[in-house]
Parts: sequence; structure tokens; C-alpha cells
Amino acid sequence: MKKRMKIRKTTRTTEVTVEKSEFIVVRRPHRSVPAWCVECGKPVRLVKPEDAAIATGLNVREVYRRIEKGEVHFVETREGAPLVCMKSLQNFSSDSCF
Repeated sequence: MKKRMKIRKTTRTTEVTVEKSEFIVVRRPHRSVPAWCVECGKPVRLVKPEDAAIATGLNVREVYRRIEKGEVHFVETREGAPLVCMKSLQNFSSDSCF
């Protein structure tokens, strides 16, 4: 008489976790105007406050606050819109890309 052997099936489960991260860089050319800054006494780039905010990492409201405090140089267009001196914003930026 033959003995029957019981065969045990062992099941292994392997769990794989996949992490995916994306880094998206949106580059947009800053529309700037070369001009003379009376306050700096040198040629500079003038930009709209919205573009200055993007370039410095500040929000637009903070750029306007700094204009009102006199910390940032600016000129007004004929229409009354401000153009910000990027050189004067250099101290407030985490980047020094000016």
C-alpha cells in the first residue's frame, strides 16, 4: 500500500508600490522694456507687476505693497499702469536671475 503524500500549496503575495511624481516647469517670457531708472541711476528692465511677481516668487499684491511703501522703483505708463524696475526687486527675490 502506497502512502499518499499531501502536497501543500503555499501562496506568496508580493505587493509592489509604485510612486510617480511629476515636475512641470512652465516658462513664459517676461515682457520687459529696457529703460533708465532714475532711482537706480542705470539702465534696467521694466516689467508689469504681474510679471515681476512671477519672476520673484512674490504674489502680485506684495509687489504692489512694495511699490506703495517706496521699496520698489516704478514708472507709470501714459495709461497710468505701473512698470516695475526689476533691479529694485532683486533684494526681494529668492533667485538672482535679473
